[in-house]
Amino acid sequence: MNKELKSTLGANGRMSFPSKLRFGASGRYVIAQAFDVCCLQIYSEEHWDEFERKLLENNELDDAEFYLRFMDKRNIEVDEQGRFFIEPSLREYAKLETDVYFKTVGKKVELWNRQELDKTMEQTDRKALRARMNLRFNKP
Repeated sequence: MNKELKSTLGANGRMSFPSKLRFGASGRYVIAQAFDVCCLQIYSEEHWDEFERKLLENNELDDAEFYLRFMDKRNIEVDEQGRFFIEPSLREYAKLETDVYFKTVGKKVELWNRQELDKTMEQTDRKALRARMNLRFNKP
């Protein structure tokens, strides 16, 4: 089930994590730079451990180790009011401004700047169309 919700990032770097999107039993999460798009990804601590294990098992070790070693990731805790803090380096990476969009993708939640989300979705749509056209016209 994919959901998209808009939220507001305060000037102090704090924002609310919508209760509809919260997951994991502990209330503790990992927030990290996405590998191939300009957004941030939030995992429960449990799902982060699973993601990290799968990445190291299924990828060439050098690529996985490079990604895990040099990506900017932080542990975050959601307070009693559902708020959390995003470090300036992460906000800058994802180009987050006042309006931030939460998008669920599998076992994670992504945080997007609207323009970056629209641009990425448009590129993804074009790639998918090209792939479908190639399959359609390049049949044996």
